[in-house]
Amino acid sequence: MNAPLHNPEERIKKRKLAHLRASLTRWHRRLGIVAATFVLVLSVTGILLSHADRFSLYKKSLSPWLANGFYSHTAPTPVGVELDGRWLLSVDGYLFLSGTALDQQIAEFRGAAFTGQLLVAAGPSEMLVLTPDGELIEYLNGATLPAAIDRVGLTADNLIALEGDGDLYVADSDLLTWRSATPSDTISNWSNPTSALPTTVKEQALQAHGVGTVTTHRFIADIHSGRIMGPFGPFIMDLTAVIFMVLAGTGIYMWWRQRRPHPRSQRQK
Repeated sequence: MNAPLHNPEERIKKRKLAHLRASLTRWHRRLGIVAATFVLVLSVTGILLSHADRFSLYKKSLSPWLANGFYSHTAPTPVGVELDGRWLLSVDGYLFLSGTALDQQIAEFRGAAFTGQLLVAAGPSEMLVLTPDGELIEYLNGATLPAAIDRVGLTADNLIALEGDGDLYVADSDLLTWRSATPSDTISNWSNPTSALPTTVKEQALQAHGVGTVTTHRFIADIHSGRIMGPFGPFIMDLTAVIFMVLAGTGIYMWWRQRRPHPRSQRQK
């Protein structure tokens, strides 16, 4: 005698299989949504990398601040002063005038002043006397300065002034001699170096200083490989590859289950 068409064991088996198929379908959809994001990123970056020469990815560089945000090196903080519409910046002691590197350095930038004919840049114990284009005329050190420099500025008569050791001093028009300031010397235009600089001014100086030179190709390649996310980034991309394999396996299984002849249809035959 044949076994009953629907015995309890067969019902339990069918119920388990139905529950398994439902669970697989739910997780297949969830993993598919997660994987879709990575597929989109990998596809776009893969296309860009395949045509790197066409898009000049090797020649283009990220801005220093974007490079500093994604990579481990730390960009120095430029400080500078605006002088007659131009910016004089100090980056790690190196001086940049309107984005152009000067040959001179200042260990600790205390400020700058411009008389219209002479440009001076000062540190605690040194002062550079420059032409308006930044060429060195004279270097003044502690032996020729009246005091250690706290700040520099201009008088109402357009003469260079400095403050040091609590005293004020004023130079002659050629910066050959210094004298103590008098009540008649009005010094209101003190130099105040700031790090709140225009973005283009910062980037020009940092690019000239060699900071933040990360090519666009490297940036896109690091996105593609996951390295942009730090040391665990490649493992995240490996996990994404595992998700792809799970999706492929569950998709093949569900397709196979749908194509299997149903037991009931076999019995009817």
